[in-house]
Amino acid sequence: YSLLKETLNSAEDLHGRLIASLRNNEIEVAKALIIATNMNKQIEQEAFNDALMLFKENFLLRSEMDRSIASEIPNSNWNFKSSNFFSKLFFIFI
Repeated sequence: YSLLKETLNSAEDLHGRLIASLRNNEIEVAKALIIATNMNKQIEQEAFNDALMLFKENFLLRSEMDRSIASEIPNSNWNFKSSNFFSKLFFIFI
């Protein structure tokens, strides 16, 4: 959420500056702001994709750990939500 909020704040700021520079007929400033906007977009996309990949890796790792834990529990009919054992382990790994 905070990544998205910062991205929107940055984009709004650059857009506002671009509009002001165009209104004031500051062509060179506008060109520089267009370059900055494109660079900001690329940087933010890369940061978002990196965060998404990290989330995916953590999710897959946690899923693998859950399967490993489940396979070691003697009762094969246990429920993840009602298992006190799973709840304790889940909070240890967070």
